[in-house]
Amino acid sequence: MDGTPPTPETSVSAFVWFFAVLVSLTVVLTLMVIRRRHRTLVTVSVSAICAFMVAAGCLFLIIPPWAPSVSRPGELALCPYDRVVWSNMSADIDPEWQPCRRVARLQLALTLLGVSALTVGTAVSATRIGQPEQGGTARPSGVGARR
Repeated sequence: MDGTPPTPETSVSAFVWFFAVLVSLTVVLTLMVIRRRHRTLVTVSVSAICAFMVAAGCLFLIIPPWAPSVSRPGELALCPYDRVVWSNMSADIDPEWQPCRRVARLQLALTLLGVSALTVGTAVSATRIGQPEQGGTARPSGVGARR
């Protein structure tokens, strides 16, 4: 990856918008569902975990990726821009920079989908903690129930 890298885009691509909106909606909806349970400790815990996961994902995305070198096959080269910048690049950049764009877009998608999945998984596991088992020991009540 020799030569001058392409000029970064100043607008955000639809690809990045889609994944950013997906993560935002997932986190907000998850926290709304947790909040409806009226369990303050669970809500605060899940909120803190979500904030940590989103922050870790953002830190990962502002680090430049390593991509396969076009000029030296079999070697990895450090791309000059971070993953978010490469994810915003248009498809018409020079072929020698295409690996940076492909790797960055894949890593952005996997990171943001992973953050969404971990958020939902954390919320599901947190809501299950402390709930009584719904086994066959409950007695029926109401009309026709034996007392």
